[in-house]
Amino acid sequence: SFNSPEVIEKSCFEYVSQFGVDKKTCKKAIKKAEAAYVEYKRRVIEEGQRIVKKAEEENRLVIMLLGRAYHVDSLVNHKAPEMITAIGVDVITEDCIPVDDQTDMDKNVHVLSQWTLPNRLYDAAIWAGERNNVEVVELNSFGCGPDAIVVDEIKPILNVFGKNPTVLRIDEI
Repeated sequence: SFNSPEVIEKSCFEYVSQFGVDKKTCKKAIKKAEAAYVEYKRRVIEEGQRIVKKAEEENRLVIMLLGRAYHVDSLVNHKAPEMITAIGVDVITEDCIPVDDQTDMDKNVHVLSQWTLPNRLYDAAIWAGERNNVEVVELNSFGCGPDAIVVDEIKPILNVFGKNPTVLRIDEI
C-alpha cells in the first residue's frame, strides 16, 4: 500500500536487490519517486482548475469523467473523452479536485463508504454538483460489486443539485 512507506521500501528493496541495487540507492529512488508523484498530482490539480476556471469565465460546459483508473485507456473508454472534446466541451477527471475542496461525505451519501475509489467518486460528484458548469459522465465497466452501488449512489448525490449523471456502460458494447 502506498499508505505504508515501510512496506513500500521493504517490497521495493526485495525486488531491486536481485539486480544488485543497494538499500541506500533504493531509498533514494523511492524518495525521488514520491517527490515526482507529489509534483504530478499538483500539476493535475492545477491544470484541472485552470480548465474549470476558464470554462466558467467563458460560460462553457465542463464534463467530469468518473471511473476506474484504467478508463483513461482509449481502448477501454472507446475514445469517449476525445469525442466529448471534439464537440467543444472540456473534459476533466476526478483527480483534479483540490484537497481543500473535498467534502464531508458522511453527510451526503446513503451507503457505507468503506472503499477508496467509491469515496473519491462520491466526493467528485458532490464537487461537480456544486458547480454550475460541470456535469458528470460516469464510465462504468461492471454492473456488480461496489461499481453497481456507485452508479446508484451518484444519481441521488447529483439530484440534490438538480443534475443527473450520464452513465456509459462500456462493458456492454
